[in-house]
Amino acid sequence: MLKKTVAFVLAAILIMMTCGAGSADNERTSGLYTYEFKGNGTVVITGFDWKHNLDNIYIPALIDGYPVTGIGERAFALPDDSAAKGNYVVTLSGGITTIGDFAFQNAPVSTINIPDSTTFIGIGAFLVTPNYIHINVAPTHGTFATIDGVLFNKAKRELLAFPSRRLDDGIVSITVVQGSYAEQYAIENGIQFKYAESEDNLSWLYGGSEASETKESTDWLNP
Repeated sequence: MLKKTVAFVLAAILIMMTCGAGSADNERTSGLYTYEFKGNGTVVITGFDWKHNLDNIYIPALIDGYPVTGIGERAFALPDDSAAKGNYVVTLSGGITTIGDFAFQNAPVSTINIPDSTTFIGIGAFLVTPNYIHINVAPTHGTFATIDGVLFNKAKRELLAFPSRRLDDGIVSITVVQGSYAEQYAIENGIQFKYAESEDNLSWLYGGSEASETKESTDWLNP
């Protein structure tokens, strides 16, 4: 009986050690990036070395030969008391499909270029960046659109990211379609706005009275 108990305990310890080693092996560092495997041969970026970064950032399609398909939660984020400075342009390569929650929180970024492959952007992904952050997506993007650097979800007409330090001659403003959720959001939060001159390219945003049905909490935006 004692031998069986000892054997069981040793087996349990071996399993725990194996799992721990597997977890450690799952995360690697390459240059300024830390990444982990997803299990399907692709990787997600989980960290970035801002301390040693000296230039604009092009997030590659491959790291160590593995396809990069995601930016993990808080991957590029910095603490609230961070003194990091800069006006870096970040460009995501095609193939990146997801940007995790708070991925660029407090990061010293001025511009984010999002590829057509990106279909998910998490909560607060660009929260409280120290600069006026301009978010770029192609006009033909299937999921997202930007107006004056403000990010929207096309399908739900939701305002996803409003640059907290967006200044135009000292006036914070966005462009909206009359009757849209963007207009409603601006009114409710005391944001200056102007009406779009043409709705030809903004039909996806025009929400009318039903726009409120798709409204989700945007308190995290803190405009």
